[in-house]
Amino acid sequence: MKCWLGLLALAMLLKSMAQAQVLDVPEVVSTIRVDGYLDEPVWQQALVVDLPFEIDPGENTPAPVRTTCLLLSTPQALFVGFLADDPNPAEIRAHLSDRDRLFRDDFVGFMLDTFADKRKAYEFLVNPLGVQADAIRSETATEDPEDFTFDAIWEAAGRITPQGYEVEMAIPFAALRFPSHPGPKRWGFVAMRAYPRSLRRLLASAPVDRNNACTVCQFPELSGFASATPGRRLELNPSFAGFQSQRREAMQEPRMSPRSRRGDTGFSLLWGLTSNLSLTATVNPDFSQVEADAAQLEVNRTFALFYPEKRPFFLEGAENFATPMHIVHTRSLADPQWGIKLTGKEGRSALGFLAVRDEITNLLLPGVRESSQTTLPQPSDAGVLRYRYDLGRSSVLGAVATFRQAAGYWNRLAGLDGMLRFSESTRVQFQLLRSQTRYPRLAELDPSLREKTLEGDAWQLHASHESRHWEAWAFFRNVEEGFRADLGFLPQVGTRGYEVGGQRVFWGTPNSFYSRLSLGGEVEEWEDQQGNLLNRRVAVMGRYAGPLQSMVFVRVWRFSEVWQGTEYRGHRLRLFGNVRFSGAFTSSLGVEAGDTVDYVNSQGARLVRLSPGFTWNIGRRLYLQGDFVGERLRVNQGELYHALVASWRSWYHFSTRSYLRLIFQETRVVHRPQLYRDPPAPRSKKTGVQLLFAYKLNPQSLLFFGYDTNLRGNDQIKAVTMGRTLFLKVSYNWLI
Repeated sequence: MKCWLGLLALAMLLKSMAQAQVLDVPEVVSTIRVDGYLDEPVWQQALVVDLPFEIDPGENTPAPVRTTCLLLSTPQALFVGFLADDPNPAEIRAHLSDRDRLFRDDFVGFMLDTFADKRKAYEFLVNPLGVQADAIRSETATEDPEDFTFDAIWEAAGRITPQGYEVEMAIPFAALRFPSHPGPKRWGFVAMRAYPRSLRRLLASAPVDRNNACTVCQFPELSGFASATPGRRLELNPSFAGFQSQRREAMQEPRMSPRSRRGDTGFSLLWGLTSNLSLTATVNPDFSQVEADAAQLEVNRTFALFYPEKRPFFLEGAENFATPMHIVHTRSLADPQWGIKLTGKEGRSALGFLAVRDEITNLLLPGVRESSQTTLPQPSDAGVLRYRYDLGRSSVLGAVATFRQAAGYWNRLAGLDGMLRFSESTRVQFQLLRSQTRYPRLAELDPSLREKTLEGDAWQLHASHESRHWEAWAFFRNVEEGFRADLGFLPQVGTRGYEVGGQRVFWGTPNSFYSRLSLGGEVEEWEDQQGNLLNRRVAVMGRYAGPLQSMVFVRVWRFSEVWQGTEYRGHRLRLFGNVRFSGAFTSSLGVEAGDTVDYVNSQGARLVRLSPGFTWNIGRRLYLQGDFVGERLRVNQGELYHALVASWRSWYHFSTRSYLRLIFQETRVVHRPQLYRDPPAPRSKKTGVQLLFAYKLNPQSLLFFGYDTNLRGNDQIKAVTMGRTLFLKVSYNWLI
């Protein structure tokens, strides 16, 4: 007992020392070549920061390997070096990969809170071969706190040595935002190292308290950077996209259309209006996607499927527009003609403004039990205004307004939101919204919506508690039937309900068969605005993490669901497991089975869904990934349908800047038409193939050259090419 008390006292002492100590970063005037060799004499002047703590799965226990971080500052950039010792360098996991795809590997990096506001931090990571990843970590985020859509222009290099590996990084101050004032500045900082072997261990330069749910709040501070100024830069980014394509409008057509050729020239700029306020603008951008969306099953689904945003203009600064409810989802903007964005932070105030002219207007029409989509064949204007104020030490309050309008149509939305942190482990997020919408006269619209003005309110409250051994949450939402968020993704309206849950967390010891174990349960219930039940669920769940980076999640629930006036009851099981058998191969399997509803024919059914997958690094350069989903639905009369989605992705990397990628995806569905009220085709098949060569000097200076084709088939036609495209995309970034 005395031993444990002594260790606890030592941990508390180390924590207080780390928080109280402010480390001074030397400023030098020197040229440093970023090549992965920390052999220049100037590195002898660097601030030395050790990484003595293992923060996961251990809780501030001694790190199993030694890691040293070196920091230097010049008037233009922050230079960071890492010496990562390893007793067995042959076991270092390092592969060439695309940006932000290094998480299967060893890596080092750091987080930097340049406003010292304990709410947001930059994150820069590098693997032993120099592959980069960067992100924004936000403690006010509703879901994942790390946003890896952020891309800055910075340098990095790495190399494996007989002692381990070395990494060298240079982060230009022009790539960061921070308060501009003369003299030294104080920024929150923590250095990190991922050390994946049988367990994936995370090492850090400062201890982390598991009773504190705010990671950025616990950063020690750096002092220095007296000559640093945030960039009032001007970035020019001209681009060209050329296409040669053919299309077939219907499967029965004997020939494809003649080849059409098109070339588009676009232009974007980023202008630092002030030290903390940036303007981004684009004219005639090429917003066609380079990476195909992951295939998803659409059969027996009543609501629209979600697809993430991937276009660089919308991803830049996207964290400035995030709110608790998903009311800004720029994927709804299909074909922008031009766009303008203003983002920045001054003191405690953060601002975001977005305006876009869209050539067509895609609309998601939400409902109580299902959603639909339609398109207005006319241009529209859209805009978002977002303001956020830092309240107290780590809370925020915000306001948001959006609009979208076209001939005969408009949608307007406004509201307030906030995140209030009542203690280190407890916080509450809320949002209050109101919208007004008027739809045009359009044949595809339900007659009850044509030329009508809809009004509605929506609100959401989410309370959570996260401590070392306990996690609990309570979520409440009310969305009136007339509410619309046409710039977001909100496919269901006219509902109200709650979800309440909690779980107990157990942490393993070095001799345990697990590193983390959690057991819990939750209850949720949703009804329409008239008080009629939609669905109710009672669930128990558990999660295991252990050797071989293994993870198993299991959830069992009992449900009641009302569809077309009939209540269906049943039980369902969901199981997912993942194991990394070696540094090169990972295997996963998902299983879902139990009762469900056949929404097309309004009857009870039994579901079985299997989702196997794997990842495989072959040498340093070749990476293979396979993901599969097999689904079968049975009713009393027999099998209603079975479906398969197969996705194969492979990358061959020539260097950290260039790769060749092949994506193959196929979806097959086999129906039994005689069991349907409105019989579908017995068979359908969709196939997509994309081959791409990419060269990326940096996230904005790049070359893409590729070929894309898609095929369809049914019970009468095995496969026919519906379209094929040869494309070239080039862009270059000038920093002035």
